[in-house]
Amino acid sequence: MSKPVWTLPAELRAELDKRWQRGQILTESLAPSGLFPLRIPLKSPSPAQLAADFAAVQV
Repeated sequence: MSKPVWTLPAELRAELDKRWQRGQILTESLAPSGLFPLRIPLKSPSPAQLAADFAAVQV
């Protein structure tokens, strides 16, 4: 089985942790600048990749 092409939960946590460490999330609560709703791009597999690794998609 190959590595998934889509965004993993650990990658989302890492992105949120990076923003927290920079102080962006806490700063937003004190002085809103439009950070929320937070947009984080998600990677998704192509139809061909879904068909090739269908067992991983069903998990």
